[in-house]
Amino acid sequence: MQVVLDSNEFLFAFLAKKKECILVLRACKNMPAVIPSIVLEEVSENIKMESGKDQAGKVRKFISESGWFEVVEDAEIPNVLLEKYITKGLKKEDSVIGAFTEWIGAKYLISENRHFLKLNAKEFKVLSAKQFLSMFRLTE
Repeated sequence: MQVVLDSNEFLFAFLAKKKECILVLRACKNMPAVIPSIVLEEVSENIKMESGKDQAGKVRKFISESGWFEVVEDAEIPNVLLEKYITKGLKKEDSVIGAFTEWIGAKYLISENRHFLKLNAKEFKVLSAKQFLSMFRLTE
């Protein structure tokens, strides 16, 4: 089972806004979690704005070096996949994440983004952190 995490899972966890997102990140220690490079960039930029450059560097280092997440370059995603998700109504950045999830053949995309949660994707299932934790009976 391969899982892709959206940026907001990291942001809500590192900014302590959602306990479920913290639990999802902890669960990644024991399951294959993959993120497109755009997620690493978005998380770094948003943490930098919220908490400063030093904290952003620590978060970036944790994501890149903890071994819990595989960061994959997303520049090679076929344009046809990107266009597919744009036509489904996703913003450009979100279309990269949706297309990436399909491109790598992941089974799940974990996101709190309402646009993703409403997405009717046949190739993968979109779950919120709470839904993911419930489905796989993951707790503290």
